[in-house]
Amino acid sequence: VWAPPSLDLVLEEDPDCDAELAQIIVADLPKALSWLTSLGDIVLQLGVTDMMRRGFGRGLQLDVAAFVRRAVAIVESGGGFVVRQSRPSSLLLQDGVVCGAVVVSNDASQSVVRAPWILLATGGFQASASRVGEWITHGGEPLLLRSNMLSDGEGLALGLDAGGVLTQAM
Repeated sequence: VWAPPSLDLVLEEDPDCDAELAQIIVADLPKALSWLTSLGDIVLQLGVTDMMRRGFGRGLQLDVAAFVRRAVAIVESGGGFVVRQSRPSSLLLQDGVVCGAVVVSNDASQSVVRAPWILLATGGFQASASRVGEWITHGGEPLLLRSNMLSDGEGLALGLDAGGVLTQAM
């Protein structure tokens, strides 16, 4: 978990970014780091990262698997639920607002999940050659995949199919 130290530095690096969102991330990082640290054994490293050595940010390294287990426990202890071993196939809309999802489990059965909030946390799209070609290289040379093979852009596609829009930077 990492963020740049100031909005000015973000805008210098990416003048087309969503400045309002970037300011929230910069401003709220200390509170987020404090909360993450309070969760216990999920923090692997509080030390300096390479980006921080170059003066570009602050943060900490997490044990992602431990964090996900802890996040699931927090959701479930609050009366919520997490759908496991399944993939979303579409988002449900009511009056133009996302209100749930249709999910397909590993055994191919479908179910409808209704919820006031939906988190699309399917990873990026770096494992999709067509999406990388469309949004990063613009049809040029393919990039070396430095991520997992599952980051194929399904979350982005779900959002777009439900009427979401890309930022100008995309």
